[in-house]
Amino acid sequence: MNVSAIAKAAMAMWSKQLAGELGKYGIRVNCLQPGLIDTENIRPYFPGDERRKYAESEIPLQDFGEVQDRQTWLFSWFRHVLNI
Repeated sequence: MNVSAIAKAAMAMWSKQLAGELGKYGIRVNCLQPGLIDTENIRPYFPGDERRKYAESEIPLQDFGEVQDRQTWLFSWFRHVLNI
C-alpha cells in the first residue's frame, strides 16, 4: 500500500473542507500535490526503461520531477502569494 497516496488524498479532502469553512471569511486554501520526484527512493520501482514508459503513459508532462524543481519552486517569489 502506498502511504504517500493516502496522505495526499487526505490533504486534498482536508483542503476542500477548510476552503468550504473559511471561504466565507475571504480566506483561501490551496493544496499543492507534487507528482513523482526522481530520487533514490523511487528509482528501484522503475528499473531500466520502465521509468520512461511510466512517464509517457501516466504523467501529463511525461517526465518525473527533479529535486531541484521542487527547491526552485519553494524558494521562488510565487510562494509568497499562496497559502501553503
